Amino acid sequence: MFGGLTDDGLHPESSTLYTRDRHCRAGIACLSFLGEDLSVKEDISFGWQPLGCSLTVTGIADPTTLTSLDDRPAGEIYERYLDIHAGENFLHEALTFPFALERDGMTLLRHPQALYENGSVKFGADFHLGEVLHLTYGDPVRILEKTQETRPLIREFCPDALFVTSCLARQMLLGSDTPKELRSCQGLAPAIGFYAYGEFVRHGGSVLLSNMTLLTIAMREGAPDDAVRKRRLPRLETIERPAALSHMAHFIEATSHDLSLLNEKLQYQASRDSLTGLRNRGETERLLLACLNEMRAIHQPLTVLLLDLDDFKHINDCYGHATGDIALRTIANILRRLLRATDIIGRWGGDEFLIVLPNTTATIASSIGKRIEAEVKQPHDIGGKEITLSLSIGITSARETDSTETIFQRADRALYLAKAIPGKGNLFQMEE
Repeated sequence: MFGGLTDDGLHPESSTLYTRDRHCRAGIACLSFLGEDLSVKEDISFGWQPLGCSLTVTGIADPTTLTSLDDRPAGEIYERYLDIHAGENFLHEALTFPFALERDGMTLLRHPQALYENGSVKFGADFHLGEVLHLTYGDPVRILEKTQETRPLIREFCPDALFVTSCLARQMLLGSDTPKELRSCQGLAPAIGFYAYGEFVRHGGSVLLSNMTLLTIAMREGAPDDAVRKRRLPRLETIERPAALSHMAHFIEATSHDLSLLNEKLQYQASRDSLTGLRNRGETERLLLACLNEMRAIHQPLTVLLLDLDDFKHINDCYGHATGDIALRTIANILRRLLRATDIIGRWGGDEFLIVLPNTTATIASSIGKRIEAEVKQPHDIGGKEITLSLSIGITSARETDSTETIFQRADRALYLAKAIPGKGNLFQMEE
Protein backbone atom coordinates (compact mmCIF):
# COMPACT_ATOMS: atom_id res chain seq x y z
CA MET A 1 0.00 0.00 0.00
CA PHE A 2 1.29 3.45 -0.90
CA GLY A 3 -0.05 6.89 -1.74
CA GLY A 4 -0.87 10.04 0.16
CA LEU A 5 -3.37 12.41 1.72
CA THR A 6 -4.83 15.14 -0.44
CA ASP A 7 -6.31 17.10 2.49
CA ASP A 8 -4.38 19.14 5.05
CA GLY A 9 -6.81 18.26 7.86
CA LEU A 10 -7.38 21.94 8.63
CA HIS A 11 -9.93 22.82 5.95
CA PRO A 12 -12.06 19.73 5.27
CA GLU A 13 -14.85 21.82 3.76
CA SER A 14 -12.59 22.70 0.81
CA SER A 15 -11.87 19.09 -0.21
CA THR A 16 -13.73 17.18 -2.90
CA LEU A 17 -13.22 13.65 -4.20
CA TYR A 18 -14.20 13.18 -7.86
CA THR A 19 -14.98 9.88 -9.54
CA ARG A 20 -16.23 9.24 -13.05
CA ASP A 21 -19.90 9.86 -12.28
CA ARG A 22 -20.08 11.59 -8.89
CA HIS A 23 -18.20 13.54 -6.24
CA CYS A 24 -18.17 13.71 -2.43
CA ARG A 25 -16.68 15.79 0.36
CA ALA A 26 -14.83 12.96 2.09
CA GLY A 27 -13.51 9.65 0.86
CA ILE A 28 -10.60 7.46 -0.12
CA ALA A 29 -9.64 6.60 -3.68
CA CYS A 30 -7.92 3.24 -4.11
CA LEU A 31 -6.32 1.75 -7.21
CA SER A 32 -5.11 -1.86 -7.27
CA PHE A 33 -2.16 -3.08 -9.31
CA LEU A 34 -2.41 -6.80 -10.01
CA GLY A 35 -0.20 -9.23 -11.89
CA GLU A 36 1.11 -12.74 -11.55
CA ASP A 37 4.63 -11.51 -12.25
CA LEU A 38 4.45 -8.05 -10.65
CA SER A 39 7.46 -6.77 -8.70
CA VAL A 40 7.45 -3.57 -6.64
CA LYS A 41 10.33 -1.59 -5.11
CA GLU A 42 9.90 1.32 -2.72
CA ASP A 43 12.41 4.09 -2.05
CA ILE A 44 11.96 6.71 0.67
CA SER A 45 14.03 9.89 0.69
CA PHE A 46 14.22 12.36 3.60
CA GLY A 47 17.35 14.50 3.78
CA TRP A 48 16.54 16.37 7.02
CA GLN A 49 19.24 16.69 9.69
CA PRO A 50 18.77 16.45 13.50
CA LEU A 51 18.96 19.68 15.46
CA GLY A 52 19.38 19.93 19.23
CA CYS A 53 18.33 17.48 21.94
CA SER A 54 15.66 14.81 21.94
CA LEU A 55 12.20 15.66 23.29
CA THR A 56 9.51 13.39 24.71
CA VAL A 57 5.81 13.72 23.90
CA THR A 58 4.12 14.36 27.25
CA GLY A 59 0.77 15.77 26.11
CA ILE A 60 -1.55 15.57 23.08
CA ALA A 61 -4.95 17.17 22.46
CA ASP A 62 -5.64 14.78 19.58
CA PRO A 63 -3.37 12.46 17.58
CA THR A 64 -1.99 15.30 15.42
CA THR A 65 -1.86 18.11 18.00
CA LEU A 66 0.95 18.29 20.54
CA THR A 67 0.26 20.17 23.76
CA SER A 68 3.52 19.51 25.61
CA LEU A 69 7.06 18.23 25.08
CA ASP A 70 9.07 17.34 28.19
CA ASP A 71 6.13 18.79 30.17
CA ARG A 72 6.57 22.22 28.56
CA PRO A 73 4.29 23.84 25.95
CA ALA A 74 4.99 22.28 22.56
CA GLY A 75 5.02 25.67 20.82
CA GLU A 76 7.93 26.85 22.96
CA ILE A 77 10.39 25.00 20.74
CA TYR A 78 9.38 27.26 17.83
CA GLU A 79 8.83 30.49 19.73
CA ARG A 80 11.80 30.46 22.09
CA TYR A 81 14.46 28.70 20.05
CA LEU A 82 13.49 29.58 16.46
CA ASP A 83 11.64 32.90 16.92
CA ILE A 84 8.66 31.53 14.95
CA HIS A 85 5.32 32.63 16.37
CA ALA A 86 1.62 31.93 15.90
CA GLY A 87 0.02 33.57 12.89
CA GLU A 88 -0.71 33.11 9.23
CA ASN A 89 3.02 32.91 8.37
CA PHE A 90 3.74 30.09 10.82
CA LEU A 91 3.38 27.29 8.25
CA HIS A 92 5.86 28.85 5.82
CA GLU A 93 8.38 29.85 8.49
CA ALA A 94 8.30 26.50 10.31
CA LEU A 95 8.49 24.28 7.21
CA THR A 96 12.26 24.04 7.50
CA PHE A 97 11.96 22.52 10.99
CA PRO A 98 9.85 19.33 11.11
CA PHE A 99 10.09 16.72 13.86
CA ALA A 100 11.51 13.23 13.31
CA LEU A 101 10.55 10.12 15.28
CA GLU A 102 11.20 6.38 15.19
CA ARG A 103 8.19 4.07 14.93
CA ASP A 104 8.38 0.33 14.24
CA GLY A 105 12.04 0.80 13.28
CA MET A 106 11.16 3.45 10.69
CA THR A 107 12.11 7.15 10.67
CA LEU A 108 9.06 9.35 10.10
CA LEU A 109 8.74 13.12 9.76
CA ARG A 110 6.01 15.44 11.05
CA HIS A 111 5.70 18.93 9.59
CA PRO A 112 4.15 21.73 11.69
CA GLN A 113 0.97 23.29 10.31
CA ALA A 114 -0.25 25.74 12.94
CA LEU A 115 0.74 27.15 16.32
CA TYR A 116 -2.19 28.00 18.58
CA GLU A 117 -2.36 30.68 21.24
CA ASN A 118 -2.49 28.06 24.02
CA GLY A 119 0.95 26.80 22.97
CA SER A 120 -0.18 23.64 21.21
CA VAL A 121 1.03 22.80 17.71
CA LYS A 122 -0.90 21.11 14.88
CA PHE A 123 1.08 18.71 12.68
CA GLY A 124 0.49 16.84 9.46
CA ALA A 125 0.47 13.35 11.04
CA ASP A 126 0.01 11.59 14.35
CA PHE A 127 2.03 11.17 17.56
CA HIS A 128 1.92 8.73 20.45
CA LEU A 129 2.39 9.68 24.08
CA GLY A 130 5.92 8.89 25.21
CA GLU A 131 7.45 8.97 21.73
CA VAL A 132 10.88 10.58 21.47
CA LEU A 133 11.22 13.35 18.89
CA HIS A 134 14.10 15.21 17.32
CA LEU A 135 13.73 18.65 15.81
CA THR A 136 15.29 18.66 12.35
CA TYR A 137 16.21 21.29 9.81
CA GLY A 138 15.95 21.20 6.05
CA ASP A 139 19.02 22.10 4.04
CA PRO A 140 17.81 22.13 0.41
CA VAL A 141 21.23 21.06 -0.88
CA ARG A 142 21.34 18.04 1.45
CA ILE A 143 17.73 17.14 0.60
CA LEU A 144 18.50 17.16 -3.13
CA GLU A 145 21.69 15.13 -2.58
CA LYS A 146 19.66 12.44 -0.80
CA THR A 147 17.12 12.49 -3.63
CA GLN A 148 19.82 11.79 -6.20
CA GLU A 149 20.78 8.62 -4.29
CA THR A 150 17.41 7.23 -5.40
CA ARG A 151 18.42 7.17 -9.08
CA PRO A 152 20.90 4.22 -9.13
CA LEU A 153 18.64 2.12 -6.88
CA ILE A 154 15.63 2.54 -9.17
CA ARG A 155 17.73 2.08 -12.31
CA GLU A 156 19.08 -1.24 -11.02
CA PHE A 157 15.48 -2.43 -10.50
CA CYS A 158 14.66 -1.76 -14.22
CA PRO A 159 11.11 -0.43 -13.73
CA ASP A 160 8.32 -0.43 -16.31
CA ALA A 161 6.53 2.41 -14.49
CA LEU A 162 7.05 4.81 -11.58
CA PHE A 163 4.61 6.22 -9.07
CA VAL A 164 5.96 9.22 -7.15
CA THR A 165 4.40 10.97 -4.14
CA SER A 166 6.00 13.95 -2.50
CA CYS A 167 4.96 16.33 0.25
CA LEU A 168 3.46 19.69 -0.66
CA ALA A 169 5.44 21.19 2.24
CA ARG A 170 8.60 19.77 0.67
CA GLN A 171 7.74 21.51 -2.60
CA MET A 172 7.15 24.77 -0.72
CA LEU A 173 10.56 24.47 0.93
CA LEU A 174 12.51 23.62 -2.24
CA GLY A 175 10.74 26.28 -4.28
CA SER A 176 12.52 26.86 -7.60
CA ASP A 177 14.78 23.87 -6.93
CA THR A 178 11.81 21.47 -7.09
CA PRO A 179 12.47 20.46 -10.77
CA LYS A 180 15.95 19.27 -9.74
CA GLU A 181 14.33 16.77 -7.39
CA LEU A 182 11.77 15.59 -9.94
CA ARG A 183 14.45 14.99 -12.57
CA SER A 184 16.25 12.44 -10.37
CA CYS A 185 14.41 9.52 -12.05
CA GLN A 186 13.65 11.17 -15.36
CA GLY A 187 14.12 8.82 -18.30
CA LEU A 188 13.96 5.61 -16.27
CA ALA A 189 10.29 4.83 -16.98
CA PRO A 190 6.91 6.54 -17.50
CA ALA A 191 5.95 8.20 -14.24
CA ILE A 192 2.84 9.55 -12.55
CA GLY A 193 2.26 11.03 -9.11
CA PHE A 194 1.08 13.97 -7.03
CA TYR A 195 1.94 16.23 -4.12
CA ALA A 196 0.34 15.19 -0.86
CA TYR A 197 -0.21 16.40 2.72
CA GLY A 198 1.13 13.09 4.03
CA GLU A 199 2.73 10.06 2.41
CA PHE A 200 1.90 6.44 3.22
CA VAL A 201 4.95 4.20 3.52
CA ARG A 202 5.02 0.47 4.15
CA HIS A 203 7.51 -0.98 6.61
CA GLY A 204 7.66 -4.37 8.30
CA GLY A 205 4.03 -5.14 7.56
CA SER A 206 2.80 -1.76 8.85
CA VAL A 207 1.42 1.12 6.83
CA LEU A 208 2.74 4.38 8.33
CA LEU A 209 2.02 8.03 7.59
CA SER A 210 4.94 10.41 7.14
CA ASN A 211 5.47 14.02 6.02
CA MET A 212 8.15 15.83 4.02
CA THR A 213 8.99 12.60 2.20
CA LEU A 214 9.74 11.77 -1.42
CA LEU A 215 8.24 8.34 -2.00
CA THR A 216 9.19 6.56 -5.23
CA ILE A 217 7.45 3.30 -6.17
CA ALA A 218 8.99 1.33 -9.04
CA MET A 219 6.90 -1.41 -10.68
CA ARG A 220 7.90 -4.09 -13.14
CA GLU A 221 6.33 -7.17 -14.71
CA GLY A 222 8.65 -10.03 -15.49
CA ALA A 223 12.43 -10.19 -15.30
CA PRO A 224 14.62 -7.05 -15.29
CA ASP A 225 15.42 -5.63 -18.71
CA ASP A 226 19.13 -4.94 -19.00
CA ALA A 227 18.36 -2.36 -21.66
CA VAL A 228 16.97 -0.13 -18.92
CA ARG A 229 20.23 -0.37 -16.98
CA LYS A 230 22.15 0.68 -20.10
CA ARG A 231 19.79 3.50 -21.05
CA ARG A 232 21.44 6.92 -21.23
CA LEU A 233 19.90 9.31 -18.76
CA PRO A 234 19.89 13.10 -18.63
CA ARG A 235 22.79 14.46 -16.61
CA LEU A 236 21.75 15.69 -13.20
CA GLU A 237 22.47 19.28 -12.31
CA THR A 238 25.39 19.94 -10.02
CA ILE A 239 24.25 21.04 -6.59
CA GLU A 240 26.48 23.62 -5.01
CA ARG A 241 26.26 25.46 -1.73
CA PRO A 242 28.20 28.68 -1.05
CA ALA A 243 31.35 27.91 0.97
CA ALA A 244 30.25 29.93 4.00
CA LEU A 245 26.90 28.15 4.13
CA SER A 246 28.62 24.79 3.70
CA HIS A 247 30.83 25.44 6.72
CA MET A 248 27.84 26.71 8.69
CA ALA A 249 25.82 23.58 7.87
CA HIS A 250 28.73 21.39 8.96
CA PHE A 251 29.03 23.36 12.21
CA ILE A 252 25.32 22.87 12.95
CA GLU A 253 25.54 19.13 12.27
CA ALA A 254 28.65 18.67 14.42
CA THR A 255 27.40 20.74 17.38
CA SER A 256 23.96 19.09 17.23
CA HIS A 257 25.61 15.67 17.29
CA ASP A 258 27.81 16.58 20.27
CA LEU A 259 24.88 18.15 22.11
CA SER A 260 22.73 15.10 21.48
CA LEU A 261 25.40 12.75 22.87
CA LEU A 262 25.87 14.95 25.94
CA ASN A 263 22.14 15.17 26.52
CA GLU A 264 21.75 11.38 26.21
CA LYS A 265 24.51 10.93 28.79
CA LEU A 266 22.92 13.41 31.19
CA GLN A 267 19.47 11.89 30.73
CA TYR A 268 20.87 8.43 31.38
CA GLN A 269 22.63 9.57 34.54
CA ALA A 270 19.54 11.42 35.77
CA SER A 271 17.34 8.36 35.27
CA ARG A 272 19.62 5.73 36.83
CA ASP A 273 20.25 4.49 40.33
CA SER A 274 23.97 5.03 40.95
CA LEU A 275 24.41 1.84 43.00
CA THR A 276 22.68 -0.80 40.86
CA GLY A 277 22.53 0.87 37.43
CA LEU A 278 18.79 0.18 37.31
CA ARG A 279 16.26 2.90 36.66
CA ASN A 280 15.70 5.13 39.68
CA ARG A 281 12.32 5.69 41.28
CA GLY A 282 11.45 8.80 39.30
CA GLU A 283 12.20 7.18 35.93
CA THR A 284 10.42 3.97 36.92
CA GLU A 285 7.32 5.90 37.93
CA ARG A 286 7.38 7.87 34.66
CA LEU A 287 7.58 4.68 32.60
CA LEU A 288 4.87 3.04 34.72
CA LEU A 289 2.55 5.94 33.88
CA ALA A 290 3.34 5.53 30.16
CA CYS A 291 2.61 1.80 30.41
CA LEU A 292 -0.72 2.47 32.12
CA ASN A 293 -1.72 4.87 29.32
CA GLU A 294 -0.70 2.33 26.67
CA MET A 295 -2.57 -0.44 28.49
CA ARG A 296 -5.78 1.60 28.40
CA ALA A 297 -5.25 2.42 24.72
CA ILE A 298 -4.57 -1.11 23.44
CA HIS A 299 -6.42 -3.10 26.15
CA GLN A 300 -3.57 -5.43 27.04
CA PRO A 301 -2.76 -6.72 30.54
CA LEU A 302 -0.15 -5.07 32.74
CA THR A 303 1.25 -6.49 35.99
CA VAL A 304 3.52 -5.01 38.65
CA LEU A 305 5.85 -6.81 41.08
CA LEU A 306 7.21 -5.13 44.21
CA LEU A 307 10.23 -6.96 45.63
CA ASP A 308 11.86 -6.58 49.04
CA LEU A 309 15.18 -8.15 50.10
CA ASP A 310 14.54 -10.12 53.28
CA ASP A 311 16.65 -9.32 56.37
CA PHE A 312 18.57 -6.55 54.61
CA LYS A 313 19.23 -4.80 57.92
CA HIS A 314 20.72 -8.03 59.28
CA ILE A 315 23.10 -8.24 56.27
CA ASN A 316 24.25 -4.64 56.85
CA ASP A 317 24.66 -5.15 60.60
CA CYS A 318 26.51 -8.47 60.36
CA TYR A 319 28.64 -8.00 57.25
CA GLY A 320 28.78 -4.22 56.78
CA HIS A 321 27.16 -1.78 54.38
CA ALA A 322 29.63 -2.57 51.59
CA THR A 323 28.39 -6.17 51.60
CA GLY A 324 24.81 -4.90 51.65
CA ASP A 325 25.56 -2.84 48.55
CA ILE A 326 26.97 -5.92 46.78
CA ALA A 327 23.82 -7.86 47.72
CA LEU A 328 21.65 -5.18 46.09
CA ARG A 329 23.79 -5.25 42.94
CA THR A 330 23.52 -9.03 42.88
CA ILE A 331 19.72 -8.81 42.91
CA ALA A 332 19.83 -6.19 40.14
CA ASN A 333 22.01 -8.43 37.95
CA ILE A 334 19.65 -11.39 38.44
CA LEU A 335 16.65 -9.27 37.43
CA ARG A 336 18.42 -8.01 34.32
CA ARG A 337 19.34 -11.55 33.32
CA LEU A 338 15.90 -13.10 33.82
CA LEU A 339 13.59 -10.40 32.49
CA ARG A 340 12.79 -9.23 28.97
CA ALA A 341 14.23 -6.11 27.40
CA THR A 342 10.69 -4.69 27.25
CA ASP A 343 10.18 -5.13 31.01
CA ILE A 344 10.89 -2.18 33.30
CA ILE A 345 13.14 -2.82 36.30
CA GLY A 346 13.68 -0.07 38.85
CA ARG A 347 15.14 0.38 42.31
CA TRP A 348 12.19 1.78 44.22
CA GLY A 349 14.23 2.71 47.29
CA GLY A 350 16.36 1.07 49.96
CA ASP A 351 16.07 -2.68 49.42
CA GLU A 352 12.90 -2.52 47.29
CA PHE A 353 12.68 -3.12 43.55
CA LEU A 354 9.68 -2.46 41.26
CA ILE A 355 9.14 -4.49 38.09
CA VAL A 356 6.59 -3.51 35.43
CA LEU A 357 5.59 -6.30 33.05
CA PRO A 358 3.71 -5.02 29.95
CA ASN A 359 1.32 -7.42 28.20
CA THR A 360 1.63 -9.89 31.08
CA THR A 361 -1.15 -11.45 33.15
CA ALA A 362 -0.91 -11.94 36.93
CA THR A 363 -0.64 -15.71 36.43
CA ILE A 364 2.40 -15.38 34.20
CA ALA A 365 3.85 -12.70 36.50
CA SER A 366 3.52 -15.10 39.43
CA SER A 367 5.57 -17.69 37.52
CA ILE A 368 8.19 -15.05 36.76
CA GLY A 369 8.29 -14.07 40.42
CA LYS A 370 8.85 -17.68 41.47
CA ARG A 371 11.66 -18.03 38.93
CA ILE A 372 13.33 -14.87 40.27
CA GLU A 373 13.04 -16.08 43.87
CA ALA A 374 14.47 -19.49 42.97
CA GLU A 375 17.50 -17.82 41.36
CA VAL A 376 17.98 -15.42 44.28
CA LYS A 377 17.92 -18.30 46.80
CA GLN A 378 21.01 -19.88 45.24
CA PRO A 379 24.15 -19.26 47.36
CA HIS A 380 26.06 -16.17 46.18
CA ASP A 381 29.62 -15.03 46.68
CA ILE A 382 29.07 -11.58 48.15
CA GLY A 383 32.20 -9.75 49.17
CA GLY A 384 34.10 -13.02 49.61
CA LYS A 385 31.36 -14.54 51.77
CA GLU A 386 28.85 -17.17 50.69
CA ILE A 387 25.47 -15.68 51.56
CA THR A 388 21.98 -16.97 50.76
CA LEU A 389 19.47 -14.25 49.89
CA SER A 390 15.69 -14.27 49.61
CA LEU A 391 12.97 -11.91 48.35
CA SER A 392 9.41 -11.24 49.39
CA ILE A 393 7.26 -10.35 46.38
CA GLY A 394 3.91 -8.59 46.05
CA ILE A 395 2.04 -8.87 42.75
CA THR A 396 -0.93 -6.93 41.37
CA SER A 397 -2.46 -6.39 37.94
CA ALA A 398 -3.35 -2.94 36.63
CA ARG A 399 -6.94 -1.78 36.34
CA GLU A 400 -8.41 0.64 33.80
CA THR A 401 -8.89 3.26 36.55
CA ASP A 402 -5.41 2.90 38.05
CA SER A 403 -2.94 5.71 38.62
CA THR A 404 0.69 5.08 39.48
CA GLU A 405 -0.22 5.72 43.12
CA THR A 406 -3.14 3.28 43.32
CA ILE A 407 -1.33 0.42 41.62
CA PHE A 408 1.70 0.93 43.87
CA GLN A 409 -0.53 0.95 46.96
CA ARG A 410 -1.93 -2.46 45.99
CA ALA A 411 1.54 -3.81 45.21
CA ASP A 412 2.75 -2.51 48.58
CA ARG A 413 -0.18 -4.16 50.32
CA ALA A 414 0.57 -7.44 48.52
CA LEU A 415 4.21 -7.19 49.61
CA TYR A 416 3.12 -6.60 53.22
CA LEU A 417 0.96 -9.74 53.09
CA ALA A 418 3.82 -11.73 51.53
CA LYS A 419 6.17 -10.72 54.36
CA ALA A 420 3.48 -11.68 56.90
CA ILE A 421 3.59 -15.30 55.72
CA PRO A 422 5.82 -17.41 58.00
CA GLY A 423 9.29 -18.02 56.59
CA LYS A 424 11.19 -16.14 53.90
CA GLY A 425 10.98 -15.79 50.17
CA ASN A 426 7.20 -15.66 49.98
CA LEU A 427 4.98 -14.34 47.21
CA PHE A 428 1.47 -12.88 47.48
CA GLN A 429 -0.77 -12.06 44.54
CA MET A 430 -3.61 -9.57 44.99
CA GLU A 431 -6.97 -10.63 43.57
CA GLU A 432 -7.94 -8.72 40.42
